[in-house]
Amino acid sequence: MEYLQHDLLPTDPKEAMKLRRRAPRYLLIEGVLYKKSFMGPYLRCLGEEEANFAIRETHDGSCGMHAGPRSLEKILLRQGYYWPTMRRDTREYVKSCIKCQVAAQVPHAPPGPMQGNISPWPFAQWGMDFLGPFPEAPGRKKWLIVAIDYFTKWVEARAITGLTAQQVEKFLWENIICRFSLPHTIILDQGTQFTSESLQTYCARYGILLRYASVPYPQANGQAESANKNILWGLKTRLNEAKGKWAEELSHVLWAHRTTYKTATGESPYALTFGLDAVIPVETELSSYRIETFHPNDNQQELVHDLHLIEERREDALLRMIAMKARVARYYNTKVKQRPICEGEWVLRRNFYHKTSLGKFNPPWEGPYRVRKVVGPNTVKLSDASGRNIPRTWNTMHLRRYFTP
Repeated sequence: MEYLQHDLLPTDPKEAMKLRRRAPRYLLIEGVLYKKSFMGPYLRCLGEEEANFAIRETHDGSCGMHAGPRSLEKILLRQGYYWPTMRRDTREYVKSCIKCQVAAQVPHAPPGPMQGNISPWPFAQWGMDFLGPFPEAPGRKKWLIVAIDYFTKWVEARAITGLTAQQVEKFLWENIICRFSLPHTIILDQGTQFTSESLQTYCARYGILLRYASVPYPQANGQAESANKNILWGLKTRLNEAKGKWAEELSHVLWAHRTTYKTATGESPYALTFGLDAVIPVETELSSYRIETFHPNDNQQELVHDLHLIEERREDALLRMIAMKARVARYYNTKVKQRPICEGEWVLRRNFYHKTSLGKFNPPWEGPYRVRKVVGPNTVKLSDASGRNIPRTWNTMHLRRYFTP
């Protein structure tokens, strides 16, 4: 304005030349500075306070709709306003708007590379989960407790009456420990039945390590979720109108799963467990070659031969699983959009506990929360604004950075 009014230039020659080049784009009208626009009308140049008011009123004022930064810039320019840091200021304001952050869309791209989880030997690592509720079966059973071995893909399941830590302990003892020996690790979700002090004490007594999936991120216990899906599909296809007979059909579904070849291993769970392929009912109706050539005197020798080769079959299965995990990880990682979150930062958490009275107006995010500890590549622990620790771990898939106004 000093140059346009009084033809005053800076003492620095470079700054003076720069000012002369920019001056033709501006003009003074009754003491007010305007910028010549490419769109036609002159743009009034605003100071810092005026610019803040214009952004605030346009973005969230009586006629504002919390537009994004690009739309906000266009609105301000069309209304005839300009200042040199308009682009930066609009982006900073929109980024730190609390209402915009809480109502922001939920990203579906993974925040980090895929983390592999392969068991090195059979029955060392199990995934466990509940499935249900189902229509009440005889004995007032409404739930299934399901466990799957990460190496052989062998599935154990039992119908139960309720979700308690005592039911988990009983299932663990009778269906896993007594049949396949003590496991090294069990992967669970963070349900109260699995996080109870009773179960933790029980597993600590036998040296069993409990690992918990992040809340609410069932993909971290993907093997158990896959087993649940297969069991549910099998029960649906076997039941007709009598849905209460699901407990009776469970053994048929488990048998089918155990004798079916899995793409990941190239073997059936039965073969990786016992070293030979199971004889299925169809072979007794339509005799297969091994049924036709069976001889009791040679059976013992053939069984010993299969047991000698079982280690090689398991090694081959492990190599197949590693190769498949690598292929899946390569595809998964192409969709990754890094959203690094560091300790001490403030974040918003995905709102999974919607109030039914709000319906579609439930905000997708809640918070803010502070990241008190980074547990793993995509896993953190949180505390609220008052410093109270939030229980359990949370996956960064369900977090987004919070920007203070």
